[in-house]
Amino acid sequence: MDTSVYYSIKSKYKILSKKEKLIADYIIDKPLDPISTSISKLSSKVGVSEPTMVRFVRKLGFQNYQQFRIILAREIVPVDRKPLKKGLDSIDIAFNALKTSIEETSNNIDRGAVQRVGKLINDCEKFYIFGMGGSSLVAEDLFHRFIGTGICCQFSPEFHTQLTLSAQSCEKDLAIIISFTGIDLDAISIAQELKNQNCPVVVLTAHEQSPITEFAQELLVVHNSNPSLVVETFAERMIALAIIDALYIEVAANESRTYDTQIKKTKDIVASRRI
Repeated sequence: MDTSVYYSIKSKYKILSKKEKLIADYIIDKPLDPISTSISKLSSKVGVSEPTMVRFVRKLGFQNYQQFRIILAREIVPVDRKPLKKGLDSIDIAFNALKTSIEETSNNIDRGAVQRVGKLINDCEKFYIFGMGGSSLVAEDLFHRFIGTGICCQFSPEFHTQLTLSAQSCEKDLAIIISFTGIDLDAISIAQELKNQNCPVVVLTAHEQSPITEFAQELLVVHNSNPSLVVETFAERMIALAIIDALYIEVAANESRTYDTQIKKTKDIVASRRI
């Protein structure tokens, strides 16, 4: 659905009820709030009931609150993606974007969250890893990184298999969802199913105000304040890989479990296939 939230509010404002107009005015004034807030919390903030909120989003033409939030996020989250100009040095563009993101993420990432996620990985029975599209490439790297420790890791690049895996999770497990935009419907569906199974969720994203963060017990954020149409995904992907390395170090250094034997087994079997 490509309908603009702002256009829908403007075009249908006259037919909204008094309480629905309160919602519309609140969203126009504070558009980021619905993106990171559940329907119950937003209803409380505005001062209306949840059924009124449901009627409001349906009157605008959306199936439900979740769809409404995602469309709104698409309008305001992807900020200022700058096109590249001809004649620029490609090496400078790529490497400078990466250097900027490295510095910003290193200075702003929640180090406590990295430590807590490391402990959650150590303590879980199964470690589920999810990612769609470009995020799936990072998810697969995370899988290969941790499978060598002997931790029971579960990963598939295919959505329906991921959905099946999420349905098999439980409160003793841990799931990490990688979604740079945070507004992918499939990723949010996975997050919802994990919540249904009471499985703790870690979200790695580049947009900490996106809808998927509502499901996160722990949040790991890639910072990238100067993105372009071409290099934003490259920089975000590289920073995410660095965060994965930091998690790997946290886990490997944990004294509650010894991974040295499993890591050595992995290295030896891989080395046996080299010429």
